[in-house]
Amino acid sequence: MTARLKTFLKIAIDLVIIGLCYYLAFFIQFEGRLPVDKLEHAFYSLFIVRIANIFFLFIFNVYRNLIIYLSISELTRIAGATGVACLSSSFIIRLFTDYQI
Repeated sequence: MTARLKTFLKIAIDLVIIGLCYYLAFFIQFEGRLPVDKLEHAFYSLFIVRIANIFFLFIFNVYRNLIIYLSISELTRIAGATGVACLSSSFIIRLFTDYQI
């Protein structure tokens, strides 16, 4: 398997996991009863969250190593990329939408 294919598969798996976790968070937040307006917000903001996560995982070079050979410095890089992605996507969603919790 080529390196490009492995990277593509890692990104595809990340996109699926991010989507499932995002909708599960909304499901838990509203105790299983998702209001239509909140579901609409989740659908539109999921695109921003996915793009921000993949972008910052690339910026922090997370996809270049195998998960089997992780070190503490690589774990801190993954945590940093995830933290920056969460903060930036939250800022973008808050800036461009009128969503209120």
